[in-house]
Amino acid sequence: MKMGNEKIMNAYLSDIRDYGFTWWRNLMPQLAEHNMLASPHAFGDRLKTNYISHMAAGCGNVVTIEGVTCISDDIDYGGYKIKEGKIQVSEKPGFGMKLLI
Repeated sequence: MKMGNEKIMNAYLSDIRDYGFTWWRNLMPQLAEHNMLASPHAFGDRLKTNYISHMAAGCGNVVTIEGVTCISDDIDYGGYKIKEGKIQVSEKPGFGMKLLI
């Protein structure tokens, strides 16, 4: 936050899963107060990209969503489409993902 106040940094990058949704939801208003945007880290796990997409749709203030691409024989990642440069989140349960096993 100090670097945000000093206008040295304008985006906050921490892992979505390490801190979880509640922590991020509480952080978002604080970032806005310091004129900072969120950029939750997703690298290393395709599920995180979907989680962050939902959080961004609900909370806003997210500058970018790290897109981690991979495939799985066990998970249908859902019908996330990109329209006009923005991810359209699924309204289906389970973040729009389905176990195939």
